[in-house]
Amino acid sequence: MTEAHAIAKERFAADPSKCFQRHIRELHSELDPREPIASLDGATVEKISKAEAEALILKNEWLGTLGTGAVAFYGLKIAGELLGAAVFGVGSSNEARNVCGEENRALVVTLMRGCCVHYAPKNAPSFLVRYACKLASAEHGWKVFIAYSDPSAGEIGQIYQAANWHFIGAGMGRPQGSVHIGWRTPDGSTISSRSRRLTKKQCLARGYTPNVEKPKGRWVWFEAECERLKAQCRYPFQKYPKRVAPMEEKA
Repeated sequence: MTEAHAIAKERFAADPSKCFQRHIRELHSELDPREPIASLDGATVEKISKAEAEALILKNEWLGTLGTGAVAFYGLKIAGELLGAAVFGVGSSNEARNVCGEENRALVVTLMRGCCVHYAPKNAPSFLVRYACKLASAEHGWKVFIAYSDPSAGEIGQIYQAANWHFIGAGMGRPQGSVHIGWRTPDGSTISSRSRRLTKKQCLARGYTPNVEKPKGRWVWFEAECERLKAQCRYPFQKYPKRVAPMEEKA
């Protein structure tokens, strides 16, 4: 975890009324006070290398990792400058891809990571997501895209709301009343229960502390065969979540 990442997490812990992504953008603005680019005129989304995507993701994204199983990488560029990255992969859970029935599992992919630099134009994240999905679908044949908003990072899925994705609830696929237990390291970073490679005994020996993970919001986008796949979606579409007012959030 970078020093900037650690500072942004401290700020988020002190003021959770703003999501982590906003805190780290504000911090980067202080360290590099560059004026935001005025508009998306001339913006393109294109395939980029894993190394290009990883450099942006590690600097700006909450989890600070590229994600297990990442296979497709796309970037937002203006005048040749990389301003954002979107990362897709099948993930580690076959059940998570069972959105529209077993027969459509191979059509489903996860938007695993995504971010934009602090001086990217307004609406850059939703623009990147929209066109990255189009490219990923054309290149790999994926038709159903899923993504997650993490309440542990103060996320309510604003980017997916702006891009008109469907919200299908939180904790999908979990047995009622179950929770995931992740780990918090001594430096303040978190390790998801779904991505850790160490046993419980090894985590405790390293000074990690158990961390109950709030269920993540789940989102879905149908890039092709929309009506057929929507009709086969196993989960009802729900109202978009809204950010809780600061006084309520801290109560």
